[in-house]
Amino acid sequence: MLRLLAAHIGPQHMLWAFDRALRMTAVCSRTWGLSLGFGAAPSPVVRQRQGCCARSIVPDHMISRVVDRRRHSIDIRARLARAAAVDFTASADVPAPAVPRLGADIPLRLEEYNCDGVPLHLLLPDAAAVTRMYAAAGLEDRDSHWCHLWPSALALATELLQRPALLAGRRCYELGCGLGLAGLAAALAGASEVLLLDREPLALQCALLNASLNGLRIVDAPDAAEPGAGAAGSSSGSSGDAEGYNCTCPISGTGIRVADVPSPQEILPHLEPQDAARLQAGLSQREHSAGRCQLAGCVAAATFDWSRPEPLEPPDILLVADCLYAPSAVQAVAGAAPQLLSQAGGQLILADPLYRARSNRERFLRMLCKGSGFAVAAADERWALHTAGSGGRGASNGGGWSHDGGGSPQRVPIALLHLQRISCL
Repeated sequence: MLRLLAAHIGPQHMLWAFDRALRMTAVCSRTWGLSLGFGAAPSPVVRQRQGCCARSIVPDHMISRVVDRRRHSIDIRARLARAAAVDFTASADVPAPAVPRLGADIPLRLEEYNCDGVPLHLLLPDAAAVTRMYAAAGLEDRDSHWCHLWPSALALATELLQRPALLAGRRCYELGCGLGLAGLAAALAGASEVLLLDREPLALQCALLNASLNGLRIVDAPDAAEPGAGAAGSSSGSSGDAEGYNCTCPISGTGIRVADVPSPQEILPHLEPQDAARLQAGLSQREHSAGRCQLAGCVAAATFDWSRPEPLEPPDILLVADCLYAPSAVQAVAGAAPQLLSQAGGQLILADPLYRARSNRERFLRMLCKGSGFAVAAADERWALHTAGSGGRGASNGGGWSHDGGGSPQRVPIALLHLQRISCL
């Protein structure tokens, strides 16, 4: 029945209508003084309204109806999401691909970002397609926020490119990397090794694709290397031999294999014609220009769940951009950071929107400085150019990559904090 209804009115409209119904139920329940929790509601409910002496008494049968509907809402929402992921125009005999592929199964678009005069180019996946993929796989707890580039990543990438001495020859991790812009900027600025960490394997594949797109060398994480391939495993990316490029940071998670990451040339047939033309022009321009990545380090990627952090070789610098978006994320990141920076002297560079959830950032700093031996070494503010509707787009500076996208750019203030671990408690 759900599939027939979704085919008739459209799956997205169906999800929208169901969400609106749940919101109206919640509003009515607050007005009546009902409890929408999963536990048993008090009977009868007597709610003292603020500013008056009136009381409202709700019968038991009305309470049980609302609570029963709430108990089944998650199951209904999951079924609707799975129905929305069904392509009703396709034949039922055609199986869905076991592992989604960037480009072939997940549409990509080409964007350009200007970080301190350095043009960086990213292939961004279609967030709606990723959401449908999660729904079809029954992963209702996942989201597609990583498909967008957020202003904090732009600000942090600019900061790193302006301070190459901070990164030269050092090992750098990016926690919750998403598309990996900050980590790529660290590699371009001279970090010897960059390890991108995220819980989403598809996000890590996209980040490595973007690293290769910008002329960086991508390598297998140690546990993902072929037997007998050595610590560096296979590599791809910028021109030149593999000597001098080595990723030695041992990981206990699941490393992303370079062989599973499509190359920019393999993505070309799956892009829109205008994006394909700009990508081809940019690749040709890079081949005929002097390589800017001669001093850049290697880039690897591994899955990492910050709510259940696993031990890793400690980095010199840990990058965190726009990860304090929820109280639960604050608790998780504040717990994972000391485990990653397990040695005194390690640095954490945090980029976070200045006026969004400031209490989360303050709580994060209290947890690190009072409970984990960190101290704030420097604090600054930076403006990031963000374009609404695209997840963020820096200013384009022409060339084969230039793109005049829609949306009006907005300057977003970003807080940049440099923390150093002074003691291991």
